[in-house]
This record gives sequence, C-alpha cells and structure tokens, in this order.
Amino acid sequence: MTRDEDKIINDFGNEWEEYDYQGFNNEKLLENFEQYFSIFPWKSLPKNSEGFDMGCGSGRWAKIVAPRVGTLNCVEPSAAIEVAKKNLRDFKNIRFYNARTNTCEIDPLSQDFGYCLGVLHHIIDTEGALADCAKLLKSKAPLLLYIYYDLENRPMWFKAIWKCADLLRR
Repeated sequence: MTRDEDKIINDFGNEWEEYDYQGFNNEKLLENFEQYFSIFPWKSLPKNSEGFDMGCGSGRWAKIVAPRVGTLNCVEPSAAIEVAKKNLRDFKNIRFYNARTNTCEIDPLSQDFGYCLGVLHHIIDTEGALADCAKLLKSKAPLLLYIYYDLENRPMWFKAIWKCADLLRR
C-alpha cells in the first residue's frame, strides 16, 4: 500500500460522504443502472445467488441489485462504507466489508456474480485488482466491469483512430 493509494481511498471516501445519493432522482438512477446493467445476464444467475459489488461507494447500485439476488457483498475500502451501510440499512441480504480488493475476506470461488463499476482504473495495480475480483468468482460466473482509459498521453492520430472506431461501434 502506498501513500498514493491511501490518498485515492480517502478522497473517494470524502466524495461519497458528501454526495451520498440521498434524495437522488430514482428515475435517473434507474436509467443509469440500465445503461450499465443492460448486458448483465440476470436470468442465468442461480436462485438465491451471492455476489459482490467491489468498490460499492455509497451503495447506489447495490440498492437496485440487492432485491434481485440472494446475498450481496458490498466491498469498500474507504469511509464511504458507512454511507453505504446507512443507505442500505433496510436490506437484510447485504454484507459489508471495509476492505480493498486484495484484503477482502470473501471466500475464493464462492461468488455467483460480481460487478465493479468505475473503480479498477483508480487502483494503481489495476491488473492485480482485476485478478483479486476474478478469484472470488465461481467458474463461468459473470463479472460486469466499467473501466475507462484516459487518452491524454496519446498522439492526435491515436485519438482520431479511436474516435472513428467509437463512431463505428455506436
């Protein structure tokens, strides 16, 4: 663990404490949820499935996922875990872990699914954090990820090719 990692975790903890999603427009939240989870294979999950939300922050996605599954494990290394506990206090099927990807106490190969949205690219060892998530999953269990990449250090020709590829993708 480095001082940079500690700073990132503290900064996100402060952010989620300030922007806790209390009173947020639920219709807009559901719209955003569908954008992320439209490809998620809900129907393939076993009844009473157990999975994880790695880097749950305030618990905004867990609030929508929890009613659809048996058990949801919310993992958050920052003080925002307390915000998530408050926001999700009405759910009896959620367990909370104040941990990093590499210190989480969820048993390996025990999870029917997982998701990690907008988190891994903030971790210095992104590849290691992804491996930490993967080792928790049962064989063939789905893992939904959202990772962004900043093109700021790339030349203009690279950005132009990316924009063309993105246009074709859309």
